[in-house]
Amino acid sequence: MSLSARNVEVVRASALKVLVADPLLPENLDESRLDVPGPDCCRELNADERIKSPFLAGVSARIAVERRRRSGPAAVWFRANQPIVEGELIGPAMRAAIAADFCNGVSAVLDPKEWSFINGDVTLNLARLPVGEWILVNAKTALGRDAEDRWNDSGRTRLRPGRLR
Repeated sequence: MSLSARNVEVVRASALKVLVADPLLPENLDESRLDVPGPDCCRELNADERIKSPFLAGVSARIAVERRRRSGPAAVWFRANQPIVEGELIGPAMRAAIAADFCNGVSAVLDPKEWSFINGDVTLNLARLPVGEWILVNAKTALGRDAEDRWNDSGRTRLRPGRLR
């Protein structure tokens, strides 16, 4: 599937269906537990901490792990409050995709008022569909000369930062 503007392809997407199953797992499986508080125990991002945007106005954000300084590792819970497509419900996979788009802002090393980061190639790998309305983004950024490395719980992606002019 693709989307064009003025006869130029601007977005291309593909998807795989997820088989929902309840597999039998070994009894001695070491389950990892969430090491941050849930969204009900976190403070709402206040207006002066938010970037002003019509899209972001429709998304709630609660800080799960405060930054020790202006930039650096952080964890934020996100919830989409309104449909992306009018009249359509927001499903679990769409909630995950919306939250994934915020990784670069959660852990920004550079000032987001001066620098812009695009997710030019986003890949979501879900072990299961998200449960509930809130999605956690737990991000850490390390900046290098040629590209930006972004780590999260499951992997690393390389993004090129661009300066706003």
